[in-house]
Amino acid sequence: MSASVEVPLVDMETQLTPYFVKPYYKSFRQQCRRFLQDVILPNIDKWEKNGSLPKWVYAKAYEYGIYTPDYPNQYGGQEWQQQPFDYFMDIIRQDELGKAASGGLFTSLYIHKISVPPVLHFGTEAQKQMFVPVLKGEKIAALAISEPQYGSDVSNIAAKAVKDASGQYYVVNGMKKWISNGIKADYYVTAVRTGAANSGLRGVSLLIIPRAGNEKSIITSRINTQGHKISETAMIIFRNARVPVSCLIGKENQGFKLIMYNFNRERLGITITANALAKCAFAEACHYAKVRKTFGKPLSKHQVIRHKLAEMARSINSTQAFIEKLAYQLATDPLSQSNVTLSANICLCKVAATKGMEFVAREASQIMGGASYVLGKKVDRVYRDVRALAIYGGSEEIMLDVSVRLALKSASSTSLHLPYVDWENQAAPSAYYTDAHRNFRARVAKFVDTEILPYVDKWEKQWNVPLSVYRKAYECGVYAARYPTEYGGTDWAIDGAKWDQFFNMILYEQLARAGSGGIFSSLFIQTISIPPVIHFGTHAQKQLFMPVIRGEKIAALAISEPQFGSDVANLSCRAVRDPNDASYFLVNGMKKWISNGTQADFFVAAVRTGAVGSGAKGISLLIIPKQGNEKNIVTSRILTQGHHTSHTAMIIFKNARVPVSYLIGKENQGFRLIMYNFNQERFAIACQAVQLSRVAFQESVKYAKIRKTFGKALIEHQVIRHKLAEMARRIMTSFCYMEKVAFALQNDPLAQSDKSIPANIALFKVDATKMLEFVAREASQIFGGASYVEGKIVDRIYRDVRAFAIYGGSEEIMLDVSTRLAKL
Repeated sequence: MSASVEVPLVDMETQLTPYFVKPYYKSFRQQCRRFLQDVILPNIDKWEKNGSLPKWVYAKAYEYGIYTPDYPNQYGGQEWQQQPFDYFMDIIRQDELGKAASGGLFTSLYIHKISVPPVLHFGTEAQKQMFVPVLKGEKIAALAISEPQYGSDVSNIAAKAVKDASGQYYVVNGMKKWISNGIKADYYVTAVRTGAANSGLRGVSLLIIPRAGNEKSIITSRINTQGHKISETAMIIFRNARVPVSCLIGKENQGFKLIMYNFNRERLGITITANALAKCAFAEACHYAKVRKTFGKPLSKHQVIRHKLAEMARSINSTQAFIEKLAYQLATDPLSQSNVTLSANICLCKVAATKGMEFVAREASQIMGGASYVLGKKVDRVYRDVRALAIYGGSEEIMLDVSVRLALKSASSTSLHLPYVDWENQAAPSAYYTDAHRNFRARVAKFVDTEILPYVDKWEKQWNVPLSVYRKAYECGVYAARYPTEYGGTDWAIDGAKWDQFFNMILYEQLARAGSGGIFSSLFIQTISIPPVIHFGTHAQKQLFMPVIRGEKIAALAISEPQFGSDVANLSCRAVRDPNDASYFLVNGMKKWISNGTQADFFVAAVRTGAVGSGAKGISLLIIPKQGNEKNIVTSRILTQGHHTSHTAMIIFKNARVPVSYLIGKENQGFRLIMYNFNQERFAIACQAVQLSRVAFQESVKYAKIRKTFGKALIEHQVIRHKLAEMARRIMTSFCYMEKVAFALQNDPLAQSDKSIPANIALFKVDATKMLEFVAREASQIFGGASYVEGKIVDRIYRDVRAFAIYGGSEEIMLDVSTRLAKL
């Protein structure tokens, strides 16, 4: 496959363009691609077979200007077009080089990403000058932290550095293991113990150990590994290696802080690499599925294969969104001094990326069958590289434990705020949120505190939200802030700021605190029933809906039918002109699963106005009023597992008379309007799922802190901490995916420029509802019997899962829709 071919669903150049794009990124990507095509792709198979990356490649990468743009020019760096390097450029570089399908390429060619930063950030001027040849690709520096007995447990490292009698040299003895580029390194940036044997973290230093002068004191032996063949992973033994005291980085016994600083960058780099390699495997699987035929048709025409590809894309895209959020935060707070949860989130993101890579590599192998099992093929290499990325920099298990310990100690971990996911209290500058958003958040929070939380338990028991609450929401400025004031909207509620998708997310975030999915599908059902009228309706129709916008009447969206569900093209509810009065339609048919169906004063309904068999081209959107049709509209409530306050109903129209003037848009052209509304509806459902999952997580953290078993709090049991970390990981990937889709949708609401938006909304909905199901289950396990009591928050969220996973289009439909839209 060509290195420049667009990959459906996951192409970051053309799809879901993020907020961080800068003009010079394009030229940087082009140069990375040239290097890939000119140098890497013609040779990578040979290098993988030989198990080594020739040293000339390092100098060649420097020649192309993509080796060390991360560093200042004064020390041999190559600032791209005189612009400061950021982690988005790192993402771009890995995205291109990942097409070579070689994890070892990253851990050999770009080992400087973890060995150089401690020197440049904390070293002396002399040390920085010493490393100029490293930055120019003339010499190689390896990072040597892990040891055979202790791995990532830096506090217990045993390699010892003691000063000789002169006090001018350290004498180093000990072993290091799993050291990338360990065989050919000219320098080892090494963690050593300079304090007493039991000094723990306070006795660790960071030392530059040169090979020159220590040729007989440094013994290296290659470790033959499953993957990363060209990284020359090694065991290093130091036997009385002599190191000038001037090679100490920072202060003696204070190296742990430097190592932790470096860990953030190392782990994020591994994360970026893992997702880039997953994307490569996905691209290979897509290409193969289109050309390989079984049972008379390409693999991609088999639904099970398309679903596999969609699930792979979902994993890649959600992880990519998480990576981009952290890259932004790391760029704005490089030392993690403000955002205390950044390190915790990087740990979670690494787990997300390596688990995602493992899943994608496996599924790609299944799609390619025996073709993936041939040694040296791209998917084979990615599959074998999984374990290295999942282990080094800290294994997945260590990352989960480190993450939850850090997050639960952070300032944002209180009874009011959530560790990991509370954007208002994580102090790194925000890419999306303004003071207007924060002010609106406070307004909605006040409404929820005073008008919902005291009553929601009663409403759930009564299966009803009183109509008076709709009006109260309007008066508080949270009900209709998105709509024009001329039709009853309350723009003043957000201080004149233009409504965007992030206001929606804030609204759902605060409403979710009630732990009731039914609140969304009752009190705020207008978020899917009003937009078609506001965006595509006539002035008279908008005026008709003014009482709905003011919370005085209710409008329900009526699309699904008993036989067809989300299959809009085949719906059968029929609207024909009244033979006695052509200014009216007569509507006959059934609708099912209609939220607020028994309460509605208006139904915004999809009807067939074209001939039977006309498919999507015969669909119209019609406002059907209850008034005047009391005998012609029969509603019956459906008792549901969850969403008890939503008044879910079956609707039967029997010769309901509807003025032709209530037709929204043009006759037989309603399908496009419905699809626009579907995008908004599906995105809203997914957002609600994400926000409810955060509430379930918060409840779990609070309960785990106070509930005691076997003499200690639940949260002190490692298995509970790991559950919480896995919940947080899944929440964060979906949360970041939500923000990224919101940004794209806000800038291109009709998906005219970015055709991937509808497909990504479908994938995001699957991601969010599967995540909610997982989090609700794990929350129930943490609560035990306390979660099984009807009416409790975790119980309600658990029962609400299926509604979110089904309405607006089930997970299975969403997977299929996404691949069809992507033309797989």
